[in-house]
Amino acid sequence: GLDLQYKFNKNFNIGATIMHFSEKALTEKVNIGDEVINNSIFGVNLAYNTQFMWLTNLLNKIPTVNATAPSTINVTAEFAQLVPHKQKAGSSKGSSYVDDFESSQIGVDLRSPYSWFLASTPYDNGKDALFPEAALSNDINYGKNRALINWYYIDRMFTDKNSSLAPGYLKNDLKQQSNPYVREVTSEEIFPGRELTYGESNIIQTLNLSFYPTERGPYNLDTDNIDDEGRLLNPEKRWGGIMRKMDNTNFEQSNIEYVQFWMMNPFMDADNPNYDGGDLYFNFGEISEDILKDGLKSYENGIPYDGDDRFMESTVWGRVSSQNSLTYSFDNTTGSRAVQDVGLDGLRNDDEFKFDTYRDYLDKLRAKLPAATIEKMQNDIFSPLNDPAGDNYHFFRGYDYDDLRLSILERYKRYNGVEGNSLSPDEASDPLYQSSRSVPDVSIVKQKVRKRPGSVAIASAIQNKYGITAVPHIICKGFTRAETEYALIDLNFLGVHDLLLLQGDPKGPDKSTDPAVVNLHATDLQRQVNDFNRGIYADGEAFEANET
Repeated sequence: GLDLQYKFNKNFNIGATIMHFSEKALTEKVNIGDEVINNSIFGVNLAYNTQFMWLTNLLNKIPTVNATAPSTINVTAEFAQLVPHKQKAGSSKGSSYVDDFESSQIGVDLRSPYSWFLASTPYDNGKDALFPEAALSNDINYGKNRALINWYYIDRMFTDKNSSLAPGYLKNDLKQQSNPYVREVTSEEIFPGRELTYGESNIIQTLNLSFYPTERGPYNLDTDNIDDEGRLLNPEKRWGGIMRKMDNTNFEQSNIEYVQFWMMNPFMDADNPNYDGGDLYFNFGEISEDILKDGLKSYENGIPYDGDDRFMESTVWGRVSSQNSLTYSFDNTTGSRAVQDVGLDGLRNDDEFKFDTYRDYLDKLRAKLPAATIEKMQNDIFSPLNDPAGDNYHFFRGYDYDDLRLSILERYKRYNGVEGNSLSPDEASDPLYQSSRSVPDVSIVKQKVRKRPGSVAIASAIQNKYGITAVPHIICKGFTRAETEYALIDLNFLGVHDLLLLQGDPKGPDKSTDPAVVNLHATDLQRQVNDFNRGIYADGEAFEANET
């Protein structure tokens, strides 16, 4: 900008101002309403003032007026003009786009492999069901057609030219680096001519799926339909699946109309000429989350780290806790992660050999397979002879993988295993180990979805938000002593100290009749609250208490 002022004399002054303001667009394509500014403004101004006596003398002719000071006149004037210009940037200067629909749709990104979990057997109650065994419960035949499927994305350590982490034999293998199922996918391939926003990567993250219809999947205990190599027969009748939850289930109200995805041609592997194809199914709606179908909820943190098996039940698949889980997190006790991170069957790998189901499976396998295959399996750490359930986890890096010179795709074959996938580095045997999940694996069945705040939240809101003393009801029926203690801890923390203790009405089958597990009467509940007020947890551990 420029501002000029010129003073003709002490009474007269004139000035002029000119300014220019412009912006630069981040991209060539400018949306309507977001046009950049490119304006100039100029203006002139003047100021004049003077004194004279004739007006004073004229006023003095009025009776009762006797003025002596000279009269003064001040004149100030300004004029300004805004001159808009065309924008400097853009593929067509001065234009904006009304046909930009890139931000008009809101999608649910399905690419993150960490949002997906092993699927339950697809159920269809029709007479032409593809997998009629899905109707079975607590039966090993439920998983007899499950084949191996992996879901992941290729870590850039394998594809980045400057990576120092990739093994040398992979880094120098041009055939693997150019493998269409390994290489990176650029934005230009999917969206030709698309302009990237500032800071946006040119590499598109993909969700990779690898399906091996002749290889046994987790918890598949089929010994009938296998060949002499232990591979699955009838691969066209096998399946592999993954599932995930959808937080927004009302698609119509949310205006979710379709699934949109780009799929790379699955028939480009020259070493595996398969042109017969397969079927890809998308199932929406209420899908069973009972991965090992037995009607029970299996969660890893339900396994007692101290060896107390009072609340563990046995199924055909393994062990399941009979207690309800309020949270899904591993115990913080040292060494508990190795005890609890055992997969959905509730059995450590060593215990699987002793469990009747897996012991019978191995016996049938040894009786059917030739000695050469048995010897080969014994040398394979992921074969049924070393991993009966087929659920062991292995990070895609490992010195053992390097020694075997495994390909990039082979390194991800056990990446979705659920046993040992949440260990700390100190508990892992391989120094290159990294966990794939930080929370327990869960097979949830009919988990109750609470569609309103609970008693603790309501009581806290009434008291802390509205200043009204709240008295929440604490009952015996339907709650264990541990669950009651969680509520007491929360209420104490939130400053809610008045309670009404009741036995309550049963809301379903009693969880237990053991007084060490549940409060059978209101007097038992009162005793627990009194102990809590004195600073004693339900397990007898002392703490510094604030009276409730």
